[in-house]
Amino acid sequence: MDTPTPTPTIKITNSAIIFMNNAAVDALHAGDLEKGFKILSQAFYSTIKDRHQTHNLTSAAGSSSSLEFCLQDCSRNLQRAVEKRNAMLSPPSDDSSQFLCLTFLRMEIPSDDESRDKVDQLCSCAVAWALGYNLSTIYAVMGALRASGGNMLFKKARRMLMPIKRQVLLHQSNSSFWTNLKLCILNNFICMQRECGMIDVALAVQAMEKLLVQSRRHLNPIDVKKFYLSVQFLNVCPSIAAAA
Repeated sequence: MDTPTPTPTIKITNSAIIFMNNAAVDALHAGDLEKGFKILSQAFYSTIKDRHQTHNLTSAAGSSSSLEFCLQDCSRNLQRAVEKRNAMLSPPSDDSSQFLCLTFLRMEIPSDDESRDKVDQLCSCAVAWALGYNLSTIYAVMGALRASGGNMLFKKARRMLMPIKRQVLLHQSNSSFWTNLKLCILNNFICMQRECGMIDVALAVQAMEKLLVQSRRHLNPIDVKKFYLSVQFLNVCPSIAAAA
């Protein structure tokens, strides 16, 4: 009896992953959390299946200008769902989830075949970290919407965000994009810690305050005000999870 030929594993290209990520962000921007989660989960877990021993540094160096990141604010419709949930609670919830930064990472590449090929030659980790950040934020929103059991989703969001937080904070760029991303990550990490019952958030708050002081002149004043309000609340409010 002939041995059946194994089915070859089909590797999803980075450009396809980027398309899926952006489709998920579009869904989140429209307020469709379920659709965004479904697309993003599929994209993220496809990237982590592609294990590699070494990074393709030659390809990465040549593609640094081909892959661009930007932040898209999806708070208008998603925050409405969180506020609606909080208003239904009795007494109304005053938890830290209302201060989550609901901005998600989009990835853009030029439409020409050469640039697309360069991006596809990159290690999957070149895009996986962005998907991980987006997915951790979705888990946090899902945790905020749960009447019970939300704590587990916040813990999952925090575990997913931790290695990305370390990676991004080590990035040396002082551009407004990277500064905003660092502040979003620190802010959400603090929210997740509070919701997981971790009262001592002093180190993360200090890092966020220091970054705000250093960069406030280069940021949108509305964003600066939002982050300062978040810091003031998250640093003094009692932990809801710990009290429960």
